[in-house]
Formats: sequence, structure tokens, C-alpha cells
Amino acid sequence: MEHHDLDPTRQTKAPDKHTPCAFAALVSATEAVPPHSTSPVTGSVTRRYGLSMANEIRSSVSQSALGWLPPEEFVPTLSHGIGYAALLFHDTGGRLLGLRSALDPPVMQVPGGLLDAGEDLLGCARRETVEEIGFLPACAGPDAPEPQLLVLTFTAPRPPWPWKVGAFFDGGILTDEEIGRITLDPAEHTAHCFKSVAEWVAIADPRRAAILGAATEARRSGRTTYLAPDGS
Repeated sequence: MEHHDLDPTRQTKAPDKHTPCAFAALVSATEAVPPHSTSPVTGSVTRRYGLSMANEIRSSVSQSALGWLPPEEFVPTLSHGIGYAALLFHDTGGRLLGLRSALDPPVMQVPGGLLDAGEDLLGCARRETVEEIGFLPACAGPDAPEPQLLVLTFTAPRPPWPWKVGAFFDGGILTDEEIGRITLDPAEHTAHCFKSVAEWVAIADPRRAAILGAATEARRSGRTTYLAPDGS
């Protein structure tokens, strides 16, 4: 991606070929600091052209020659996708918690789901955990050390679904008491159990198997893995 500006909400294109370089430089200078600034750069521009003219130049170029769009016009032109997040919990024997989907029983799931408005990825994973197993285990709660991000995934668009970004965090180790507290929402999951990662991988689809393998390696190494659409 070409890097035109540090502000992603303000998109530019190259100045029109008829725009003098000095004019573009002037606009760059006036954009760099507010008109009321006492900066030497802005001061020199204002002294040379006058404050009113400097503002007019900034407005004219930002709307035409450089093609900048206000956010309310630019944002709808961007590609949009889905964010989701999950927590991976283990028992004291190192086995991974899996949930059986009520809608697709053969599918193994982990506590997690889609990002709601106003959430970050970890907040999403915590909320979904409460909704799906009935509580937030202490090892993944706000008073515990921040969970390690194990895997960040990107899934390419598959119509009608857009692209997806997923985050899988290490939820930690559940105590026997916490395991006994697990209460599922029957509308979402019908059963839960703990199996080794190898056992889960053996019955998972290729994408889930790749995520589980990457998460296992990330727990071992302490390094987050990025999983591309092709699984690499």
C-alpha cells in the first residue's frame, strides 16, 4: 500500500500535473500545522500569502487537486470485513476445551464469537466466553495477566461472506472447580469435553486444524503466529 499520509482517514493522490511543485509544498506546509500556530513554517506562509489566502489554498487543494475526501464519503468506499475472537482453555492435563455446536454438531468450537460495536478483540473473547460457558475463568479475567495472543488469522472473502480477521488468545488452565461450573447455552452448544490437540486436529477441518496447530506452537514458543489465508 502506498504511504501518502499517516492519517488513514485522509486519502490523497498525486498532485495534478498542472499543479506547481511550490504550490503543493505550500499546501503541505499549511497542512502540517494549524493556521493559528506560531510555527516558523506556518508563519512564513501566512506572512507571504496572508492567513485568509493560506486557508483558502488549503481548502481548495484538499478538495480538488489532491482528491481528499471527508471520512463520511471515504469510509463507504473501503472494503469491510468481520472481526472475531476466542479464548483457548486447557485442563491441568494439557487437554483443550472444545464445544459441540448445536447447529452443526460435527464442528468443534472454542469459546468465542463475532466482535460487537465498541469492543476490542480481547473484550470480545471475554464476553463470548461468559455467554458460552456461563462465566469468565479467573485465569482470563481482568485481574489476571493479559492473555497471550496466540494466533492472528486472516480469511479471504468467500461470498456472501467478506474477509475475516480472527484473534485466538491463551485463556489459561482451568481448575477442576471451574470445569464443574461450565454451563452451556443449549441454543449454541450441546456438549463440551477436553481432548488433546492431536485428537481435535484429527476431526477438525483443515482451517481449524491449522489454527490449533499454530496456537499450540505459539504456546510453546511464546511467539504469536500470523496465519495467512493459505494456512501458511
